[in-house]
Amino acid sequence: MFFTGFADEAASSLSDQLRIIAALGWRHIDLRNVDGTAVHDLAPDAVDALYGALDTAGVSVPCIGSHIANGRARITDDPSVALEQTARCISLCQRLACTRVRVMSWPPGDDHLLDGPTAAERFKRLRDIHRRFADAGIEALHENCHNYGGQSPAHTVRLIEEVSGLRLIFDTANPVGAADHRFTGELQPRQSVFEFYRLVRDHVAYIHIKDATFDPSKVDGKFAHCWPGEGMGDVRAVIRDAIATGYDDAICIEPHVGGVHLLPGSEAMADDERREANFLEYGKRIARIMADLGCPIAGAAV
Repeated sequence: MFFTGFADEAASSLSDQLRIIAALGWRHIDLRNVDGTAVHDLAPDAVDALYGALDTAGVSVPCIGSHIANGRARITDDPSVALEQTARCISLCQRLACTRVRVMSWPPGDDHLLDGPTAAERFKRLRDIHRRFADAGIEALHENCHNYGGQSPAHTVRLIEEVSGLRLIFDTANPVGAADHRFTGELQPRQSVFEFYRLVRDHVAYIHIKDATFDPSKVDGKFAHCWPGEGMGDVRAVIRDAIATGYDDAICIEPHVGGVHLLPGSEAMADDERREANFLEYGKRIARIMADLGCPIAGAAV
């Protein structure tokens, strides 16, 4: 196994992202945004600079966190939007020798049903996207975020059935607080993180670590991100089970705690300072969790 992470949560510039990854002693980074721009939307000269900086730092990119079919997309968008992103991702991956890309399945809108009105169109588009990546020697991995697949484990299983060869990124916090849309009616239960993972784990190729709590009694702030292992994301249970069943790939942190006052004195920190400090602490904490679970990691946090 090895550590990686979305360091755009710690800093905007690539130089700072690479500096922070190096401070953790890691040799991998999952690229998503650089200076606020999606990496697959960077101009050619910016891609050249990106490649040079990664090469100089000796850091590799195991997966691109694309914006394809993510929370800002809509299934009503013209199909060309996602296909153009796919083409740019393929070009970027080939330049960086990256073989995996994170994709999603468009936000559900009002259509949460397993076989709702938009389901067939989602399957059709994802088949095309998945095939185009595969033809280029790149694997499109679907993440269980706020999208069709994230509505329940049954929705993710349906995607796997409909999109031949599709494998998954499993995120440990995305199910926290999400309704389980296997059930209908007003009293839908919340998703269980570990149950979701257990039902799809044979197809999991990549793991994202974040953690969160959900308190339905609160008027505001029902959902809140927190340190790994301190929330309802079943972080230790998922990692322990992954190890036991032979998982030997990335542990990618996606903390979402940049704006949260978790560290003592963080209220007095500037935003950039707090983002970096939280990311570094998050990396150290996940390394300690892995050590506690007896899992050898290449490039441990210092």
